Amino acid sequence: MKILVTGAAGFIGSFLCRELLSRGDDVFGCDNFHKYYPRKCKEFNVDLINLASSEKKLQFFKKDEVSNVYESLLQYETEKTKAVRAGNFSFLEGDITKYDFLKSLFEKEVFDTVVHLAAMAGVPSSIKEPRLYTSVNVDGTVNLLNLSVENKISNFVFASSSSVYGNLKETPFSEGNVENKPVSPYAATKLAGEILCYTFHHNFNLPITCLRFFTVYGPLQRPYGMVIQRFLNQALHNVPLTVYGDGSMARDYTYIADTVSGIISACDKKLDYEIINLGNSNPVKLTDLIKDIEEALGMKIKVKHIDKPSTEVDITYADISKAKNLLGYYPKTDIKEGIKRQVDILKIMPDWYKNLPSV
Repeated sequence: MKILVTGAAGFIGSFLCRELLSRGDDVFGCDNFHKYYPRKCKEFNVDLINLASSEKKLQFFKKDEVSNVYESLLQYETEKTKAVRAGNFSFLEGDITKYDFLKSLFEKEVFDTVVHLAAMAGVPSSIKEPRLYTSVNVDGTVNLLNLSVENKISNFVFASSSSVYGNLKETPFSEGNVENKPVSPYAATKLAGEILCYTFHHNFNLPITCLRFFTVYGPLQRPYGMVIQRFLNQALHNVPLTVYGDGSMARDYTYIADTVSGIISACDKKLDYEIINLGNSNPVKLTDLIKDIEEALGMKIKVKHIDKPSTEVDITYADISKAKNLLGYYPKTDIKEGIKRQVDILKIMPDWYKNLPSV
């Protein structure tokens, strides 16, 4: 199977590409290297993907700069099926809002499946740049949906978000219980993406699965805007952890390998049209999360409480019964083990990564 992965150089995208390659799929990745966080981080991710491919030809780093991290990541991926040969990987830098770029890509390559992960991420930042988020997350999605129809793509997988539930009080969150009251521009664009996906499915019979991700974490988590990576960076630099409110805010933290297993299952199943939660179904309060981080680091951490932004919700909590039934999805990694793995990889990352500013 040949799969186009947008946002391939990101946290989830790079992990997904490595998994697909390991089972023999051919992968074409694209990413625009947006300045939301340092380009070097994404270049590092791309070369980790290259090491998992058949050719293992690096594009940005020397092998000895990435190979130890790659080998260490493999120890957490022992359950995946190994193919007789690794798949081929191609990568092209480009912007999904540029229709001509995408059109030329579809003209040169023939894809079976599109996994659309590319997006402007980060809830707080969307308040500052709502037009940018709309351009990328809505217009870019329309571009891909339109070209997928024109090129008879057999399956389209769209990355949505638990943020579409807004400040829903009824837990756990089930897929049919969205109140259409997102509390950030980012959440609104993801909800709009789901609606557009249904429209293209309805009119053109494009098989689409929308996956609502719940706070994905793990080794090489996105360095900006993700609380666990931010806390680890603050702790290792002896900076007090900035905690929203009294620390009772809870998130359904989902380990990266579990999320990726759900994405791959959606690629293989080719459902008609479905919206499916991919979470861990076990919300963790910030106060408890900090205890787990302290345990993983083996140190006591200072905390600074700050006001909770209006874009933040009290809880996310996934009902994953639909994912179990349709995708055979069963998350396996608990929060303590996941954080330990994230810490272990962070400790062997290059100094430039450990000392990223303002994480």
